[in-house]
Amino acid sequence: MSKLIDRGRVLAAAAAIVVSGCTASASPASPAASAGGSSAPTQALSPVGLLPSSAPTATPTPTPTPTPVATWSKPRPVGTAADCSSVTAGIDVDSRLHVAAGCGGNIVYSVSDGRGAWSSRVFAHPANRLDLDPQIAFQGNVVYLAYTRISPDGGCGSLGPDIGVFYRRSQPDGSWSAPTRIGEAAEALESFRVSGGTIHAITRGTEAGRYYETVDGTSSHRYPIPGAFASVSLRIGTDGRARIAYQTVDGLRYATFTGSGLSSSAIGGSREDDWAPALVLDRSNHAHVVWTRSPSPGGCAGPGPSPDDGTYYATNASGTWESGRITTHQGGTSLQVDEITGQVHVLVGAAGLRYYTKLPGGAWRGTKVSAASVLAAVIRLDPATGTLLAVYIKPRESGLGQAWTLSGSGRIYAVTRP
Repeated sequence: MSKLIDRGRVLAAAAAIVVSGCTASASPASPAASAGGSSAPTQALSPVGLLPSSAPTATPTPTPTPTPVATWSKPRPVGTAADCSSVTAGIDVDSRLHVAAGCGGNIVYSVSDGRGAWSSRVFAHPANRLDLDPQIAFQGNVVYLAYTRISPDGGCGSLGPDIGVFYRRSQPDGSWSAPTRIGEAAEALESFRVSGGTIHAITRGTEAGRYYETVDGTSSHRYPIPGAFASVSLRIGTDGRARIAYQTVDGLRYATFTGSGLSSSAIGGSREDDWAPALVLDRSNHAHVVWTRSPSPGGCAGPGPSPDDGTYYATNASGTWESGRITTHQGGTSLQVDEITGQVHVLVGAAGLRYYTKLPGGAWRGTKVSAASVLAAVIRLDPATGTLLAVYIKPRESGLGQAWTLSGSGRIYAVTRP
């Protein structure tokens, strides 16, 4: 808690200087400046000459040292697995970095103290099974690792009690618990959180419906999410209630758990060609959502590109939904919000990895983190230090001669920004 208070005081002091100084370089850069235009203020030159002998000698005012602009570190590989197709990440209360990935049908889990070195272990899948799409959650110093287990052949005879959504939990001695299943057999995991000792999960049923499920000790409950058919994002508020952003045929919706079901409404500014919402809550339980707009999700045949395609952001922090486009670039999105400053951080990954950020009331600024194509990307914020972690999969190239293509798997890399 002391780290949070100290960082809040520093940021508040910095904000006061920005307001009183009225210098262009102290405020967030405009889009033009971010694109390469100069934003440095012009410094006036003082006249040089002889002062009258009776005049006191003026003490020169020292020129302040410019604060260096925070930049992303060089990419560092996370572990050695080279056939990963999904990745997630988290930062615990001790500022340790955690990464989990689905690699070759196994779950690869890595942890670092943030100094560059990673230690990894592999949770091998059982025979005739594959483990995919992991999610990480924390309860204090306890790490939860959830994932989907499938049968590789998909045959009806293969569906049994060892198929579905499972989780493991770290133990005080450094070991991990045995896998425990959540929900019904053959379900798949979409989102996972832990709060107050209760496990919260979004699962996809065999009939393509989506469900909000809770597990508290030996008690479990399962609630359908009406109209949801893809891309459900889950967060738990400070009041212990779940909030969910999800896709329907008419656009994106936002729901709050009432204790017996879900109360939902449309996310203002969304429409039927919006998909893949990512949700984050701030300290006041206001919703922040990013999503992709295009008429053909996943690259399927559609009516073709539209002038307003791109990546969008919306929030209900003002009491009503306010939304707008961040960028025309599209790809997998990830979102974080600084609880102290209200600054929003967005990562967009596809044909290159791009980072966008804005302060409350400010404009979006964007930078390119990597020119390489990525398969998946996530961004996480350490609330104690303000450090950002971005993790992504760089796909390997495959092919013969000049006919190079990007494969559906690759190696994991991480970058940080102080």
